[in-house]
Amino acid sequence: MATANIHGTIGKDHFITHLHTENHQWLADEPLDKEGSDKGPNPYELLLSSLAACTLITLRSYIDVKKWEVDRITAELQMEVEDEGGVRKSSIQRKISFSGTLPEEAQKRLLTVAERCPVHRVLIGEIHIQTETHFG
Repeated sequence: MATANIHGTIGKDHFITHLHTENHQWLADEPLDKEGSDKGPNPYELLLSSLAACTLITLRSYIDVKKWEVDRITAELQMEVEDEGGVRKSSIQRKISFSGTLPEEAQKRLLTVAERCPVHRVLIGEIHIQTETHFG
C-alpha cells in the first residue's frame, strides 16, 4: 500500500497556499487572471506534475533495469476540464519523448509501462474522498 501525507495552509493572502510534507515545502496559487498572485503552480498543474513525475520515474526505473540506452525522457501533459450537463469531464493528453534508439518492441512496451505508473492507476481507478471539517 502506498501512502502520502500533505499538509496545506492558506491565510489571507489571496489564494497563496503553503503545502508541505515532512521533508519538503512548496506553494500553490492561482494565475493573475484568476485573481491569484501566480506565485506557484495552480492545483491542476500540481495534479499534472504528479502524473508527469510518476510517469518519468516509472519509465526511468524500467529502462535502467533493462539496461537500455536512453539518455533523457521528457513528458508534456495538458489537461482540459469541462462541465457538461452538470457532469465534470476531464481529459489528459500525455506526450512522452525519449532520446535514444530502441527497437519497436521496446518502444511499445514503454507505452504499457507508462500507463502502469502508480499515479496513472490512481487517476483511472476508483477514488473515494472523505472530508471532515473542524472549527475553533
